[in-house]
Amino acid sequence: MLRAFLIALLAALPVFSADWVEYRSGPFHVYSNAGDRKGREALTELEQLRFVLGGLVGKAEMTALWPINVVLFQNQKEYGPHVLPTPLVDGGASTLAAWTADASKTDPLPRDLLRAVTLLLLHDNAGRMAPGMETGLADLFSTIEVNATHVSVGTLPAKGELSGDRLRIWTKLQMLTTQPEYAGKLRVYLNNLQQAGGEDVARPQPRPVDREVRQLRRRMSRSEEHTSELQSRGLISYA
Repeated sequence: MLRAFLIALLAALPVFSADWVEYRSGPFHVYSNAGDRKGREALTELEQLRFVLGGLVGKAEMTALWPINVVLFQNQKEYGPHVLPTPLVDGGASTLAAWTADASKTDPLPRDLLRAVTLLLLHDNAGRMAPGMETGLADLFSTIEVNATHVSVGTLPAKGELSGDRLRIWTKLQMLTTQPEYAGKLRVYLNNLQQAGGEDVARPQPRPVDREVRQLRRRMSRSEEHTSELQSRGLISYA
């Protein structure tokens, strides 16, 4: 029912409603009635995610098997009746998503959607890695922030959002991404993972990385200390 509605909506937009505008780049199509700025911000966030992720995994022009169509409603009232059961759903000849422009003043799209888009791009473009590592990259890129041409990733997850191996992998990727002594080796590390699949084969200088990861994980129960430790590392930035 929901998928049928969105398919019908997408088919009707260019013809029946002047309020809806399409913004397109690469595999992404954003359909929005929330105004030009909101539509462009959503598209820019998706495109920057694709660009930065592609650079890290060695895929200069990431694409998708099917177009990714995002319907961006003007407000919660319009969006409410059309909430999807998952961030991305199969739309037949496209992949569909929906969101509302008034959910946040700073984040054009929700983290769950950015996480799902990251996984989709990895599956359609990169060599397969261990599922935990792909999830870790999705967790990392769900934190992407775009300000004009300046992009950053690596902000802290909410306390309790990640745990166990998922937290360990996120912490390692966040460190490899933000620490100057490791950041230059991240592309090699991810390339090795795509070739070998396992962390043991791919890891760059494993002992200092793993030692720092263990130290950070031991501090997770102390929220303020954990926050200060990671914030002092800064974010990976692209301008």
